[in-house]
Amino acid sequence: AALSVRGLATALVLVRGALIRTGIGALIVGAGELVYQFTKLVKGAGGFGGCATQYRGELAGLARRPNWMVMFSGGWEHLPWIAPGATEPLPALSPELRRQIVDELVRRADGAMSIGTRTAFVSWACPSGVAPTRTGDYARWYDQILREAVARARGAIVIEPTDRVCVGGDPGAAATPEKDWAFAGTQHPHDRRWLWNEWLGPILLANS
Repeated sequence: AALSVRGLATALVLVRGALIRTGIGALIVGAGELVYQFTKLVKGAGGFGGCATQYRGELAGLARRPNWMVMFSGGWEHLPWIAPGATEPLPALSPELRRQIVDELVRRADGAMSIGTRTAFVSWACPSGVAPTRTGDYARWYDQILREAVARARGAIVIEPTDRVCVGGDPGAAATPEKDWAFAGTQHPHDRRWLWNEWLGPILLANS
């Protein structure tokens, strides 16, 4: 079906509920449709809001009762983190930090599932243009966190990298030339159609 596009300040809505990009983490896919033309996402991290903006965006998207919420997460856990209400930081890549992340991902996915929306967590897959601490073993570590969350969260899946995304389909390996081109050698997608057509869309369709 042909869908018109309406841009918002920090979100993109493909009308009829087909697709909503919100905040820094969530992409809402609904109305029983999987859009194959994934274009004009918020450009780079400079267009993304903070955590509160993201959560408000998720609630706005979930109010439309979509079929899927696609969540992009990860990329900072190589640093110590202070949990809300705490005074001491959790060590980077620590078991304590891991438990906090899993619990939060499960909470978000279960909240979405309470209205019938399934969650797809996108792999932190072979990013280019980042420090070594944010790829390689870190990427494999974070993707295992996503799998642990999926094991607990009802209806959730992980969108794993294919061999068109990362060499050998390994999130800790190098990006493929076509993924590197689509992401312009960075961690942010520049060719959003490629992101949707070649990676996200087919996996969502196969799991719908």
